[in-house]
Amino acid sequence: MGPDSYQLPLVASTRAASSEKSEQRRILESLDARGLAEIEAIAPAPLDRSGGRFSRPIPYICSDTETYWTKTRSQTGLSSELIVNRLAHRLAVGPATTIVRIDGFLRTVGPSARGVGTINVSNVVASKELTETGLEPFSATVVDANSWTRVSVFQSWIDVVDEQLLVRTTDGVVFTYDHGDTFAALLPDPPRMVVAALPSLRLDWSATSAAAMEMVLRIEHLSPIEILEAVAGIPDEPGWQAALPRRLGIARWLMKRQSLLRGEVIKWTRAPA
Repeated sequence: MGPDSYQLPLVASTRAASSEKSEQRRILESLDARGLAEIEAIAPAPLDRSGGRFSRPIPYICSDTETYWTKTRSQTGLSSELIVNRLAHRLAVGPATTIVRIDGFLRTVGPSARGVGTINVSNVVASKELTETGLEPFSATVVDANSWTRVSVFQSWIDVVDEQLLVRTTDGVVFTYDHGDTFAALLPDPPRMVVAALPSLRLDWSATSAAAMEMVLRIEHLSPIEILEAVAGIPDEPGWQAALPRRLGIARWLMKRQSLLRGEVIKWTRAPA
């Protein structure tokens, strides 16, 4: 066997990886060709607009009759916010999201005629509100620890920087929200486990390890097409940072982290492999 024969598997592997990347790009271009799925803002909604110091989301009543908290700017581009929101909703850890078209007479913040809308969820309080305003903290019997755990696993997968939560006061269910600083750097390191804080509470991972592993399975079962769908159909406008190479890079990065997440979660929860 000559020395060149040892190079054959490497060459084949390289060609396969190149072919896979070409196919991913073709699929994303095909998904983009479908156009934008968007709704129209009709009027401002009469809701408290506090919070969101940078992005300042505005509640709009939209053409589907629902109210959406709409951002028209975001730290790392509106595309980041929309991509994470889409994935969170698909994985049942975040509210529904969409692109909201905003006419000039309604628009007050941001360079884009479109924004990222997150459907209004009633009876929720933000984790930052509790931390920064001294509101009465939740008790451990109020917060749903399993949903808190699932959100933590999701936020670890996407490598959230400024982790934040919404807690529904009627049943304690926890949602992820405010993802405008995500994907600033697509680091090659394994996922770091993050837990968004709630005042006076501590998440006991060992007690919620089943929920953690359930969330790992949900993420692992996302197909490449589903991840590509999350990064597709995004406006190529100022403030969005939605160039195709960036969106494709985000999708590939998320796919790679799917296979790295399980080991980190097992270590964190000390659950059996």
